[in-house]
Amino acid sequence: MNLDPLYLKSLIGKSVHLNTIDNESHYGTVYTVDPISNAFVLVTSAVGSKHIVAIYPYNSIKDCTETTEGPSPCKLIPTNAPPYEKCDNRKVKLMDWLRKNQVDLHDDNGILKLKDYSVTIESPYGAEQCYCDNTIVLDRIRTLILKMPL
Repeated sequence: MNLDPLYLKSLIGKSVHLNTIDNESHYGTVYTVDPISNAFVLVTSAVGSKHIVAIYPYNSIKDCTETTEGPSPCKLIPTNAPPYEKCDNRKVKLMDWLRKNQVDLHDDNGILKLKDYSVTIESPYGAEQCYCDNTIVLDRIRTLILKMPL
């Protein structure tokens, strides 16, 4: 199974077919992929407004393929997501703010990256969308983002 983080992230919100090492087949929509517990969180079906969720550890999965079979993908993206224009304006303001604070960064297809590539900031460009392996750097960048004037 391909455990590349970018590939796994690309599966979020898509219908997949999982084959387990026990030769069982499971269909559902990938809700998230947890790199800490090494598990897929799959929405297997919906009954009314309630969803049935199953968690599959990576080591129990033999194969994972994107599919059109099985249940149709459920709408997992919140409908209250900010409009694109608002995110784009926030991105420009955040880039200016971070540069004023001596943070060297660039835009890589909508993802802001520090020049050393240790920090990434994704849309909608808030402190919660800031990621870094180094917790000290992460805390400092998040603090800067929170102090940005509106």
